[in-house]
Amino acid sequence: MADTPKVFNIVVIGVGIAGRVRIRDLKEAEAGGKGLKLAGFVSRRSLIIDGVRQLNQDEALQSPDVHGVMVCTEPGSHEEIVQRALDHNKHVLVEYPVALSPQKARDMYSQAAEKGLVLHEENIALLTEAQARLKEKVATTTSRLTSGEITLRGNYNGWIEDFSRSGLPFLTNVSIIQTVIAVFGEVKATRAEMETTEKGFIASGELETHTGSVIRLTLERFKEKVPRVKTLRFEFEDGSVFDTEGDKPPESIIPGRGESIPTAPIPGNQRKKGLFMQDLELFLEKLQGPRSRSEGSQLSVEALKVASDLNSLIADKC
Repeated sequence: MADTPKVFNIVVIGVGIAGRVRIRDLKEAEAGGKGLKLAGFVSRRSLIIDGVRQLNQDEALQSPDVHGVMVCTEPGSHEEIVQRALDHNKHVLVEYPVALSPQKARDMYSQAAEKGLVLHEENIALLTEAQARLKEKVATTTSRLTSGEITLRGNYNGWIEDFSRSGLPFLTNVSIIQTVIAVFGEVKATRAEMETTEKGFIASGELETHTGSVIRLTLERFKEKVPRVKTLRFEFEDGSVFDTEGDKPPESIIPGRGESIPTAPIPGNQRKKGLFMQDLELFLEKLQGPRSRSEGSQLSVEALKVASDLNSLIADKC
């Protein structure tokens, strides 16, 4: 392969909320001389974003001047776009899930490794303060976990309720399973069920840790608009409890629909570095060498396997 370029030209594929955040952060990284450059965007809609080039997918993937892509589309299209990008020797940052099955994910990670490419799956839940505090709690305590519960509530978004295209609930929320494995190690699916009503659906499942502790996952999605809330509660044998109101990213890092995306940081702006920017920097570290390009791939595949096991337990009820 050719020598690694000092500046990586990146195209964003998909310009929804996440795609616009990526565009903003890429511009900020470019203005800061961090080794990334926004080379264009791909969208089904005709858009004008601060003079950035709009390309079609073929143009982005076939251009020798494009070194990588960021896939910010709905989950059902991820693996197709990622596969095409790898076939065209492009580095990839993709929003979770990287694929709809653990085997397909494993195959793509292997292909990326063979080609010397970065395939990085975003999961900002791994970067939150709540996750860091929980990980520290578990690492420093000698007390066994007795029970745990993670609940995620939110509304439909156009694809998360489309099981035929995006997969069943635990697949489209595989990030939660990743956070559990990252803290507690290997887990196995033991029970799952889902109830669908006129208001939405509630999916629940149980994971068993290697010490026999049970962690319950509850996913609540509603047709009507409701606040997105994620709560965690973990109880330990010594009576201590880890409890949090949630770890959603600050609203300031997600621009609203129609909001302009600045081409550079505002002078004197002290905005706290957002979770998506932190994730972007992890991607850049893999591109430039300080971080292993395969980091996170095993966690990604393991979580998809657990999600598939949970979904298989409720598939006959959907």
